[in-house]
Order: sequence, then C-alpha cells, then structure tokens
Amino acid sequence: MTILSVDDNVAHCYAISRILRHAGFTVLEAHSAGEALDIAERERPALALLDIHLPDLNGYELLSQLKKNPATSSMSVILHTATESTTVAKTKADRLGADGFLTYPMETQDLLVVVRGTLTRVGPNTVRGHKAPIS
Repeated sequence: MTILSVDDNVAHCYAISRILRHAGFTVLEAHSAGEALDIAERERPALALLDIHLPDLNGYELLSQLKKNPATSSMSVILHTATESTTVAKTKADRLGADGFLTYPMETQDLLVVVRGTLTRVGPNTVRGHKAPIS
C-alpha cells in the first residue's frame, strides 16, 4: 500500500518514511503542498500524512484541495503537527474531513496504529459514506 508523506522538515519526513517503509508500506515524499498535489493526483496513494506547516500552503488548505479534487477526494488523510494547539487543530482537521491526527513527538507505535487503523476503517482508495471520529 502506498502512503504520501508531506513535510517540509526533511528530518521529520525521513523519520516517518523510514518507519512506514520498515512496516511494509511504499512511501512517496513531498516537501511542499504543490509537490504533494502533483504526486497525489499522479500516483493515487491510499493515504497522505500532511504536516500542518508547509512553505506554500498549510496542511488544512492542502487537505481541502485534496478533498475537492475528484482524483484525490477518496484518499485517506492524517494531519500532523509539532506546534499547533492539539484541541483546535484536531477540531479543524475533523471539520475539513481528515481521517486522523498526530502530534510530535510521535512514537513509532502511535504512527503505525493510527495509519493502520485509518486504512482499516476507511479502506484504501474507497469512497467513505460515514467517517469514524478522529481519535
């Protein structure tokens, strides 16, 4: 299964990608929203992990664009941040259609549980009728 990791912090992107690859996922990387949009439309990953703070658009705006595009609207999306207020960020992410939310520092097990849970709950590349709440 393919996952798109989007983070302008190269060290964070590398760490997430390494964990996911070790767990058996194929990982694509992007370091900006524009790059992520191109990759998502072309490659159609099952899930995207989006950092909230990106150089060109923020993760919320990127999430909105992915959900509006018919080619990427069914992709599962998990937002993550090291700096946003957790309650406010989770509420905003849920309102925009995110399937999950993570904060740094992030334990390997937490990342894998949320990714696997999201993919199991909504299924890869399927249109969701009902979405479970963000945990």
